[in-house]
Amino acid sequence: MERRRRSEVVGLPVLTLEDARLVGRVADILIGQGGARVVGLLLDGGGIWRGRGIVPYEEVVEIGPAAVLVRAGVVLRAGRERQERLEAMLRRHRSALGTRLVDERGRDQGTIDDIVFSPADGRVLGYSVSLGFIRDILDGQGFLPVDGRLVWSGGEVAILRTPDGDTSDGPRGGGGDAPHGAAGAARAGQHG
Repeated sequence: MERRRRSEVVGLPVLTLEDARLVGRVADILIGQGGARVVGLLLDGGGIWRGRGIVPYEEVVEIGPAAVLVRAGVVLRAGRERQERLEAMLRRHRSALGTRLVDERGRDQGTIDDIVFSPADGRVLGYSVSLGFIRDILDGQGFLPVDGRLVWSGGEVAILRTPDGDTSDGPRGGGGDAPHGAAGAARAGQHG
């Protein structure tokens, strides 16, 4: 299954498929109420909200590595009445970014630093997890799938629950300082 990270999409030019007209650049992705799906793309248009546009996700034809292609005439302008809704949507997923993860024993499991989604249907697949700059270079970043194991506090820390019946030292097993937890478990399955 193809995946895209939020960080790979932000900044990409958005072009109409029909005539290759530039309609803006992706300023951010918009995550729906339940946090399970990308519902749109927020486009940069200069100024605070003025001139910004929204492309509903169902109008996105393709998210490529160099550009996003959309159907002509689908950009909605973000007027005053949409400001509060947009701000709430942005707060919801931005609050996930930078969230520290701890396991049920209070051990550090890394920090959420990106949102990973399916470009085909906008489904949020999970989160990219960092264990710190050096560990990321040595071991690579992890991937934490959306599977109900996270308990969001609404604050700066979330608890990563151990799957039922798992008696290992972490979600992946092992112990001590070996790569485990969200990032370690993710590395074990990121090529699948």
